[in-house]
Amino acid sequence: MNRVVGIIVVLLVVAGLVALSYWAFATDGLNGLKNLAIVLLALETIVVTALLVVVVLLLARLVGMLQEEIAPVLKSVQQTASTVRGTTTFVSDTFVSPLIQIASALSGLSGTIKAVLGSKRKEV
Repeated sequence: MNRVVGIIVVLLVVAGLVALSYWAFATDGLNGLKNLAIVLLALETIVVTALLVVVVLLLARLVGMLQEEIAPVLKSVQQTASTVRGTTTFVSDTFVSPLIQIASALSGLSGTIKAVLGSKRKEV
C-alpha cells in the first residue's frame, strides 16, 4: 500500500515538473526558466522544512522514550549497587574481620614462641 502511494507521488511530481518545464519554455524562454527555478527552489524549501519538522518531532519522541526507559534501568542499577554494598559489608563482618584477628593472634603467638625459645638465624 505504501509503495503504491509512493509511486503515485513520484509520478505526480514528475508530471508536475514536465508541465512546469513546458510552461516555462513555451511562454518566455530563459525568463520562464528563471521562474521555474524559483518555483522549484520554493518547493524544495517547503519539502526540506517539512522534513526538518518531522525529524525534530521524531527526536523529541526518542528523547521521551529514552527517559521512560532509563528511569527503571537506573533504579535497578541502584538496587544492585545497594545489594553489593550489603553483601560486601556482610562478608567483611562475618569472614574477613575474624580471619584478620586470627591471623594477627597467630602471628603474635609465633613471635612470642620465637622470642621465648630463641630462633636460630642463619648467618649469611
